Amino acid sequence: MFEMMDTSKDGFLTIDELKAGIQQQMGSFYFKRTDWDQVLVSMDTNGDGRIDFTEFISAAYDRSKLLCRENLNIAFKMFDLDGNGSITKDELRQVFGGGGESDLLHRFEKVWMKILEEVDTDGN
Repeated sequence: MFEMMDTSKDGFLTIDELKAGIQQQMGSFYFKRTDWDQVLVSMDTNGDGRIDFTEFISAAYDRSKLLCRENLNIAFKMFDLDGNGSITKDELRQVFGGGGESDLLHRFEKVWMKILEEVDTDGN
């Protein structure tokens, strides 16, 4: 995944490469520039403004960094498209399917519906 995202082939990921790679894998979604900056800062342990392979792997495995409140808020906003404080099935469908019908949407619909069933504690 790192190599696929590293379109410049320089061994580092920039904000733009990270954003493009995630969008390619997950479909289109809206992220403010400040959100991407926060993601980069949380992954960029040496502070050089780029993500190298070691930082990429560390971020993937360091659950305390990955699951900090700030990152969870960013992730929630990614799915809460209308900003009303809740995530609906339609919003999940739009995020995972890029807003349209696709093979990716159909392949993963059962997965995200199961996730929704597990986290939707009040059934709404």
